[in-house]
Amino acid sequence: MIGDPIDPSAADAELVRVLSEEVLRLATGRSSRLVVAIAGESGSGKSVLAAALARALNHRNCPAVVFQQDDYFFWPPRTNDRLRREHFNHVGPGEVNLALLAQHILAFKTGQHRVVKPLVHYQENQIGEEEVALNRFRVLIVEGTYVLYLPVADLRIFLERDYRQTRADRAQRGREAPGPFIERVLEKEHRLIQPQRVLATHLVGADFRLIPR
Repeated sequence: MIGDPIDPSAADAELVRVLSEEVLRLATGRSSRLVVAIAGESGSGKSVLAAALARALNHRNCPAVVFQQDDYFFWPPRTNDRLRREHFNHVGPGEVNLALLAQHILAFKTGQHRVVKPLVHYQENQIGEEEVALNRFRVLIVEGTYVLYLPVADLRIFLERDYRQTRADRAQRGREAPGPFIERVLEKEHRLIQPQRVLATHLVGADFRLIPR
């Protein structure tokens, strides 16, 4: 997504170290590409963790790229917000082209050389395209609210912080104005996102420490 700056240095350094070591362990000696999925609620730290993990892997000569679920919404941000306000049942996984995201993940896993993926321009409220040379990378990190529902990840990370615990982070990000409607959206998303917890190989607590499984 263009227009939503992400600072990898804001991620918990110890969590990034532990997860990057696990990814490197899994990637060592395997010929196939590795997929890491990171899911959680709005403001839980998915994007920052994904960016930090990719940076750590790239520094260890394990080329990694991040695909954001936010790029796969059917409608650009302000349009999608309007549709939510007109029809509240619009809120949920149906807002996202998860089938296309799964197709692009499978393209990576099966050794395809490149894909043309959506790219959201946040400020312009538009969805463009970008070509990604998949053959440059050994690891694909996919992050988003619903990505653990996609059955193709080798490592599945779930961040447990919920919308009540992330208010300060969301306010600082400033992507949406707080109010009763946004709270309704977040509460509904909470019910839809939390079931992914049981699908995770790694749980990250509110203190950004791994929870033993």
